[in-house]
Amino acid sequence: MRTNPQVLLQALDRLEELAGASFWERLWFSPLRHVEVALYRALPAARQERNARCQTFFGVPMHLLLPFGSDIYTTGGKTQPAEIRLARFFVRYLREGDSLVDFGAEYGYFSLLVSKLVGTTGHVVAFEPAPAAYAILKINCKGLSNLSTYHLALSNREALQTFYEFSGIYSGYNTFELDQIEREEWFAECSPRIVKVPCVRLDTFLSEMNYRPTFLRIAIESSKEKVISGAMGYLERHLPTVILRYRTQQTDASSNQRTEALLRALRYAPFCITSSGELRPVDDATDYLLKSRLDVEYLIYTSHGINSSS
Repeated sequence: MRTNPQVLLQALDRLEELAGASFWERLWFSPLRHVEVALYRALPAARQERNARCQTFFGVPMHLLLPFGSDIYTTGGKTQPAEIRLARFFVRYLREGDSLVDFGAEYGYFSLLVSKLVGTTGHVVAFEPAPAAYAILKINCKGLSNLSTYHLALSNREALQTFYEFSGIYSGYNTFELDQIEREEWFAECSPRIVKVPCVRLDTFLSEMNYRPTFLRIAIESSKEKVISGAMGYLERHLPTVILRYRTQQTDASSNQRTEALLRALRYAPFCITSSGELRPVDDATDYLLKSRLDVEYLIYTSHGINSSS
């Protein structure tokens, strides 16, 4: 049975309060875990990853790796403003029977949330190219009949592609393209592991697997244009809602404009997510991202509008 959306929205309100709380208030919420994380980050061992387990705000236990998963480990959720807004959007707009493709699923935080929201008649297909993150994702999704995981990447052609996997506190910067990452101050101290990841076209994959997602979440910092290009056939036929994540300080304006041009050619329009989880039209997506004061932002693209379920 689908969890009552109002219960989840109230839990998100508490998570947001915790996100804006002082260090001491957050420490009071989970003292042992905050001390554990603080000590771990202060030691050289923080460059290595350690397995941990916690309970999420939506009631599902979750494995993760520290220190990258510290936020979820200490609070039960992702507390960046954009991540809280996206969680509210999912709670408000997803219905039983909906389905999601989640590319860049990491440990499965949003995949698990959506799995709970769409129920047994819905489905989540989670893609994660980073080997370390995928190993945890697979553990988290084990035994869930409505959630499938794939150690694959999405692109505009089928091939093996070079992927750069960082460890420790920098694993959130895993990428297919180093151009933007090389400018970071920490880059010289943290060399990535170079791996080859199989890439598939989403058009081909969905046709072969007989999946028909109603939502696509693309949460990678590069190659969005290639992912959308490889999904154009499905997008044109079925018009799913597309959710794109951006790191605003690393955004490539020209690539973003090409990605948006592909979507606008199919009559998609961009929306931002308000603090309540509702959608508001955006006239110029590139300008919106450039003016954002947040590190991470989400834009929602839809061609038909969607109605809230809560």
